[in-house]
Amino acid sequence: MHPIMRGFWKSRAGNMALTAAMVLPCAFVVLAGGVDAISVSNQSVLLQSVADRAALASAQELIIANSSQSRVSAVAARYVAANYDGAQTTSTRVIDGGKAVEVSITAEPRAFLNSAFSGSDAVVTANSVAEVSGGGNICLIGLNAQTRTTISMGNAATITAGTCVVYSNSKGPGSLFMTGRASLSAEFACIAGGVHTTGAVTFPRARPVEDCPGIDDPLQNRPNPTFDIGRCDYDQLSVQSDRTLSPGVYCGGLQVSNARVTLLPGTYIIKDGLLDVQGGGQLTGDYVGFFLTGPNRPTGINFTADSTISLLAPTTGDMAGLLFFEDRNNQQSITHTIASRNARKFEGTIYLPKYPLLISGGNTVADRSDFTIIIASSLELAYGPNIVLNTNYSDSDVPVPDGVGNQSPGGTIRLTR
Repeated sequence: MHPIMRGFWKSRAGNMALTAAMVLPCAFVVLAGGVDAISVSNQSVLLQSVADRAALASAQELIIANSSQSRVSAVAARYVAANYDGAQTTSTRVIDGGKAVEVSITAEPRAFLNSAFSGSDAVVTANSVAEVSGGGNICLIGLNAQTRTTISMGNAATITAGTCVVYSNSKGPGSLFMTGRASLSAEFACIAGGVHTTGAVTFPRARPVEDCPGIDDPLQNRPNPTFDIGRCDYDQLSVQSDRTLSPGVYCGGLQVSNARVTLLPGTYIIKDGLLDVQGGGQLTGDYVGFFLTGPNRPTGINFTADSTISLLAPTTGDMAGLLFFEDRNNQQSITHTIASRNARKFEGTIYLPKYPLLISGGNTVADRSDFTIIIASSLELAYGPNIVLNTNYSDSDVPVPDGVGNQSPGGTIRLTR
């Protein structure tokens, strides 16, 4: 090759190398900036989602009477910590005269390469406000703060409480204990301790908030029904043929087997014994309530698998709104049991503050009720029942007790920004 041409190509090659040496770092910087910008953008979307849910969760606390700023802040902080994996700072304010909660989260940017073009030198923030209006819906409370587990769900047990709130007061690591294919569907679940899960458990709506402040018994000041404690209208009554029964004091309990029993409206005092339906027995009653009082013998409910139960709570009187009311002074331990394969209607409030409630069997319970509220010392669901807690309060003439259902302090929650 001619020397001049050789020099030309040598010079051109040098210029290309120099250009490449200058361009490649710039291209890398631009590419790195793009990668970091996408990462930070995704982080911002995630952080906003967590802020929204934290605002909704903490605003739920406003439906509880006398909720404090610290209580609301604790719920928000714990929700963020459980649902955002990374360093962050969460601040919470109760605003609008106690009717709304504002949650703000600040986090370091998740930038891989820290490019100058990524915008990753600034913090990532998210802000959300949730307000309370109307009536809230508390439909399930596990009251006992001393036990290891307040709500236990085994096998394919399901709680369907789509538009209401669930509380578990136990502070143990298994406050909510779920195994197998158990499923909890609720608008909000506030668990004072931890959530223990094994198997393919699901939360169709939202995962429960752990380390959530517990809730006081909303019916703790509800007075016992009045009755003559020395009176017995029936003594260890066992019904084995079809019969209609009247309100009164059933000393020694009431047993129904292989018979259809229709209850007239009113209050049934079950004293020192069981309300026991077994052997194909059927118990049906509209506007009836059962007060369970037993200083001398275990007193409670026992509905076996082959029983049929259909009950509607009273609209007036001492038991208005209550299907079952367990005397807080009972001293004889018992586990209240609903194992019925046909218990589709429990319309009203089941209030068992002293001893546990066990619901078992692979069937649907209470789904034909306009509403059902359960307040129990603890609740165990075994062998796959589906407990349906409807909230169609306006469709029922049964009153909802103060402090639960749509009579909860505060109200429904919605995001405003």
